[in-house]
Amino acid sequence: MTDMASVNNILGTDKIDSILFFENIVQNPKNPIHGKNSRIIMQSLSFCQSIHDIPVSHDSSHINNFIEKYKITHAEKNIFIKNVSLN
Repeated sequence: MTDMASVNNILGTDKIDSILFFENIVQNPKNPIHGKNSRIIMQSLSFCQSIHDIPVSHDSSHINNFIEKYKITHAEKNIFIKNVSLN
């Protein structure tokens, strides 16, 4: 779940590392749990929350896997945009 300002920040960067880094990803202090999962937010964005990626009982490996998963997705987005603009 996110807002358009956060979407624009994510889609507008070629350096996803400026958003996806360990210290920027925290459990939502106002509403920390969604069922069996944690509510994870990215502190540098106005509102960007994951409710299905990280279990309640998580450790740093879960956060690192989350980061890698979305870095790959972002890299694929950049390749898609580059390919579309070439046609």
